[in-house]
Amino acid sequence: MNILTMIAFALGALIILVLVAFVFMNRSADHTQRATLKVTIATKPEELIAHDFETLRAIIKDKKSSSKQLEEALLLILKYYGAIHPKLGLRAHPEFDKYTELIIRLCHHPQATSKIVVNFDKELRKQNPQYEHEINDAITKGLNSRV
Repeated sequence: MNILTMIAFALGALIILVLVAFVFMNRSADHTQRATLKVTIATKPEELIAHDFETLRAIIKDKKSSSKQLEEALLLILKYYGAIHPKLGLRAHPEFDKYTELIIRLCHHPQATSKIVVNFDKELRKQNPQYEHEINDAITKGLNSRV
C-alpha cells in the first residue's frame, strides 16, 4: 500500500464519518425541536420551570408562590425525585432530610391548601412505603408549626 492509497482511504472514511454524524445530529435536532414545540404549545414560556430539585424546592420555600406554582412544583418533584433512597437499616437515608424540610415548608406555606398537602403526602407515601412513618412525622411537625 502506498501513501496515496492510505490518504485516499483516510479521507473517504472521514467523509463517511462526517456524513453519518450530520445525519444523526439532524435527527436529534429535529426531535428536540418537535419536543420543544409540544412543550411550548402545552404551556406558556413564562410558566416553564427548571426541573432540578433545588429550583423546585426554592418555589416551595418562597412565600409568594401561588397555589398553582406549588402544585406544579410538587408534581415535578414527585415525577422526577419522588423515589427516595432506601433506608439504611432502621435509619432514614441522609437525603430524606431534604424531603422532611420540604414537607414542613409546604405545610407552613400560606398558599398551601389541604388538598395540595394531602395529595403530596399520599403520592410520596405510595412511592416510598418504607418512609411512611417518617413522612407522617414530617407532616405532623409541619401542621403543628402552622399559625
